[in-house]
Amino acid sequence: MPILSWERVTTFIALCKYKDGEPLERRGGMANAQCTGFTWIVTQRDGVAVLSPEGDLDLATMEEFRNGLAQAMKCHRPPLVVVDLQGVGFCDSSGLNTLIWAANTVEAAGGRLQLSGAGPRVTRLLRLTGLDRRFSPCDTPAAS
Repeated sequence: MPILSWERVTTFIALCKYKDGEPLERRGGMANAQCTGFTWIVTQRDGVAVLSPEGDLDLATMEEFRNGLAQAMKCHRPPLVVVDLQGVGFCDSSGLNTLIWAANTVEAAGGRLQLSGAGPRVTRLLRLTGLDRRFSPCDTPAAS
C-alpha cells in the first residue's frame, strides 16, 4: 500500500506516493491552483517520467511547470521525460519558451524530452512556430 507524505520544496507543495521507498507519483501546483488553475503530476511508466500539466501554460504558470519538470528529472538518470499536454488547453509565447527551456534542461543532463497528447490548439501553435520538429512529438506517453 503506498504511503502518502507531504514535502515542502521551495515555493510549492508536492504530494508524493511511495512504494518500497521509491516515489510512484508526485503532484504539485496545489499551492497556486486557486490562483492559476494550474497543477501537475509526475508518474513513472516503463522507465520514463511522465509530467502531466493541467491548465494553461503561460507566464503565470511557467514557474510551476518548471517545478514539475524538476521533479520529473529526479526520477531517472539520464532523465527520460514525456510531457503529456492533454490537460493543457492554452499555451502562449511564455509557455512555448518554457517548453524549449525544458527540452534544453533535460538534454543538458544527457536525457530526452518528448511531447504527447497535445490538443488541436497547442498542436497548431507548435506547427506554426516550427517547434513540432524540435520536440519529436509522440501520440501517447506509452508510445515514448
